[in-house]
Amino acid sequence: MLILSRGIIMILIINNKKYNIKNMNTFFKRFIGNMFKLKINDILLFETNSIHTFFCFKKMDIIMLDKGYRVKYVFKNFKIFHIILPKKDVKYVLELPVGKINIKINDTLNIKRN
Repeated sequence: MLILSRGIIMILIINNKKYNIKNMNTFFKRFIGNMFKLKINDILLFETNSIHTFFCFKKMDIIMLDKGYRVKYVFKNFKIFHIILPKKDVKYVLELPVGKINIKINDTLNIKRN
């Protein structure tokens, strides 16, 4: 798996299939995320160790990564209006549409910055 950085848009490649990732790298982007969206289409990357789904109207998959981009936790079909409390060994969180990508615990995402 490979993530290529292109400014705020990143590309995740799994088994020769490409997925665009939006890097939530500003306060406003992190604050809004997937809140108030009626449909979740994008994969969002947050630099955080916890997350909530308050004001999110659709379930989503949540993937939590450590600083080496290794998958530590996977929450599939995560319910709305719930919280994942801070995890000590997590640095990044991916929010993605339910069932979009099949990633398992201990998979590693390689990040290459341009």
